[in-house]
Amino acid sequence: MANSASGLINHISLSCSDLPKSRKFYDFLLGELLGYQTVMDQPYCVMYSKAGALICISPGNNTPHHKANPGLNHLAFSTATHDEIDQYHAKIVDFYKTHGGGTAEKSIHGHVLDAPSLYPQYAKHYYAVFFTDPDGIKLELVYNEGY
Repeated sequence: MANSASGLINHISLSCSDLPKSRKFYDFLLGELLGYQTVMDQPYCVMYSKAGALICISPGNNTPHHKANPGLNHLAFSTATHDEIDQYHAKIVDFYKTHGGGTAEKSIHGHVLDAPSLYPQYAKHYYAVFFTDPDGIKLELVYNEGY
């Protein structure tokens, strides 16, 4: 008989076209905003952990990501409150303004796809912001009262 940990997601691994750029972005998103800790830092993998969940970023090729291709559509992270979404949104916009300029080798591109809003088509109190990482992977911060 399976125990309560059976079937839980152990880790998610994301390939990126430029590990240093992605590292800077995910250090910001996962570390600064969401409270993940860096538990592995190797040339082939940077791994973040929080409450037993692991997210790894590792070097991949330069093929652009598109959510409609087979594989990952998007990755959503829960927040504790509705207000956190608005605060995080402002910080994400500021991050891209701060790191999106300059030379192509150093700038980190990504953008907010949809500003914070209610999405009642998903659930009555579903409030979220959608944005991309430097490789175009769609990410979401969501507060869903009652979940």
